[in-house]
Amino acid sequence: MDTQPKNPPVPVLRLYRINAGSCNGCDVELAATAALARFSVEGSGCSFTEDPTHADIVLITGPLTVRVREKVLRSYAAVPEPKVTVLIGVCPISGGVFRDSYAVSGPVDNYLPVHVNVPGCPPRPQAIVAGVAEAARLWRTGGAIAAQAVGAGSPYHDNPNRHSPNHDSPSHDSHSPGPDSPDSPDSPDPDSPGRPSAEDGPFTASPVGLRGKMRFNAAACVGCRMCEHVCAGGAIRFEELAGGLKFTLWHNSCAFCGLCNHYCPTKALAATGEWQMAHLQGEKYRQIEQGIVPLVPCDGCGTPMLPVAPELLRAAYRSVSRETEELRTLCTACRQQRNVQLSLAALRSPLPAR
Repeated sequence: MDTQPKNPPVPVLRLYRINAGSCNGCDVELAATAALARFSVEGSGCSFTEDPTHADIVLITGPLTVRVREKVLRSYAAVPEPKVTVLIGVCPISGGVFRDSYAVSGPVDNYLPVHVNVPGCPPRPQAIVAGVAEAARLWRTGGAIAAQAVGAGSPYHDNPNRHSPNHDSPSHDSHSPGPDSPDSPDSPDPDSPGRPSAEDGPFTASPVGLRGKMRFNAAACVGCRMCEHVCAGGAIRFEELAGGLKFTLWHNSCAFCGLCNHYCPTKALAATGEWQMAHLQGEKYRQIEQGIVPLVPCDGCGTPMLPVAPELLRAAYRSVSRETEELRTLCTACRQQRNVQLSLAALRSPLPAR
């Protein structure tokens, strides 16, 4: 007779969605995780519920508008402890394109404890599934939830009857604590349930033309700041330093619209196919792209200046000559003086004989 103790069934975690005034873009992608088998959250041992009192994980979309704020807070309070909060899309994380609106109270973490962020505008269903899997892992490891958002004294896993025996159990065992448990908070586990892996094939394939996170090439930047001007989400900032110009792009506010790339004269910003950006709340302000455009001394007067990128010369001139090449290392004042010298030299030169 087998006397080995059997593992208790792993309870199905219930997901409850709260719309905090979203445009419904993220909600459409979220619906795919309930309607399409290839994006199903059931692989992470989760299912959706319409009753907040039965929920374990709260999914929030939208920037948290003034009009729905109190309703959102009441709905959140109706979800019993322990619970994990997941923000879907950049709007609840930072406000996104609505961040400066008079009608917006967000971001959500000003009012509620948050554990997992899934940025995007909207995020892909695969990214949402990865974020839900991370939330499920946090819920099942208990102590990790308290450390992530609401303090070590939170009553997580203190109710053994939270899930009744009638709840269905997923076919897999619960995932063991990953490296982003309190013992090692900086390295998310790539093998947690629902998180894409290299063997997932089409699940992780990036369609042609997909705009993922942006990459910055400091060598091509001319410091025109057009990208900062056109950024819909206010995700781009420039800072003048003693040795150069510092560029910062915050992925948790980026709408992935591609306007920065479209208007950049030298294409110093380019979209990648990297869409998997679900992360813990503690990593919120570390999701950035940075670079420094260094200053170089002007060949004429020695004044520190931003060099002219070769990409800009190729965009402005049909071909790069010796004269145009000199412009790369001349400041504006020396460039004007050089133009005057070239013009005077052309006037003094004898006219060709007819």
